[in-house]
Amino acid sequence: LETRAWALGIKLVLAEPGALADGVDGFGVLLQYPGSSGALRDLRPAIAAAKEKGAMVAVAADPLALCLLTPPGELGADVAIGSTQRFGVPMFYGGPHAAYFATREEHARQLPGRLVGVTVDAEGRPALRLALQTREQHIRRERATSNICTAQVLLAVMAGMYAAWHGPEGLAAIASRVARLTSALGSWAQPGPGRRGDRRGDPRRVLDAGGGGGGAGGPRSGSGSGSPRGRRAGRRRWYREQRRARRGERGRWRRGRGGR
Repeated sequence: LETRAWALGIKLVLAEPGALADGVDGFGVLLQYPGSSGALRDLRPAIAAAKEKGAMVAVAADPLALCLLTPPGELGADVAIGSTQRFGVPMFYGGPHAAYFATREEHARQLPGRLVGVTVDAEGRPALRLALQTREQHIRRERATSNICTAQVLLAVMAGMYAAWHGPEGLAAIASRVARLTSALGSWAQPGPGRRGDRRGDPRRVLDAGGGGGGAGGPRSGSGSGSPRGRRAGRRRWYREQRRARRGERGRWRRGRGGR
């Protein structure tokens, strides 16, 4: 966002959703749901404040979390976007993954790409048709919103079939399991200054910034070692202990070539 906003001459302001409830001075707001740390917040006050100022609101939401959470449209958002990687698609070292893009009816003509709609044929049978194209090859260039010539169709089909295979109840069960495991991991992690708010939505960030987690099954920092140097020393100490334990299990290691 920062790179593209700079190129277009748009000023980008980063703020917590709670600060937006006091007033929004801009033409658009992008909110994360759940947050990048997994925090779940009520976005209604921030969305309402943006709407009062005439700003459009887009919500970047995790589709798996939406199986349990209130949809962005019901919160008042104009646009919902996100990645479908959570629907059975491997990480692939960060990509590629298919995205989803949803908006209200009044903004449909501003969508990039193509829209496929459902209709009936001459014999009254359901049929699919290309309802809208917004590429410059098909409409006036000044009204075009997309010149993208490639698509992640295979990944979109994978995510779609994953959803169709599990169904609404199956997806809700998977989302509930993720929430339970996240809660369990959050209960195990040592509380500290790095754990803020509610982390039930995403398990990616649970270790605190000062203590390093504290469990017996992973690298630990020494007591009071809140600095990066102290945490690195704690990790090295933990790895040395693991190497000594493995050596004890396998017996004395052979010396190198030449007896050295």
